[in-house]
Amino acid sequence: MVEFSSKKINIVKYPTLVGAVVTVAINAIILYYILGLEKAHCDCTRDPQHDFLKYLTMFNIAWPLVATVLITLLNYVLKTNVVKVLWYLVMASYTFVLLYGSIILWRYVDLLNREDCKCAENDMQNINTFLNIWRWIQLVFSALGAIGILLIGIKLLRA
Repeated sequence: MVEFSSKKINIVKYPTLVGAVVTVAINAIILYYILGLEKAHCDCTRDPQHDFLKYLTMFNIAWPLVATVLITLLNYVLKTNVVKVLWYLVMASYTFVLLYGSIILWRYVDLLNREDCKCAENDMQNINTFLNIWRWIQLVFSALGAIGILLIGIKLLRA
């Protein structure tokens, strides 16, 4: 528990909401960047990486709501232990998709910078700078998440 003035707040209840807000905000920034590269005057690279990132960020924006609805429905239909196993499988799959997305974001931003994409470097300079930093953070945390999922999976298989 953390005490703020005279009220006690249980932090365990709030990380999901904070994580959802951060997820939506960052993915909205990435989506804005990607859509900005689709303007008529931009002649920056548009390849399958571009399209994958566009659809992944759209899904990531919707994911907090999708996850909430999914877990609520599963809890009404299935037993708690089955829900936990299914939820682990969904989150494990999603973690590996995020790791793949991190690699694609890394490569795509790097490609735009190497090709001197004027729309990325001039029109959206602040977002481009943010993404140059964010791709490191995202790659590290996605890789750690994937390693954690593997370790938990190994532990579950041994039990």
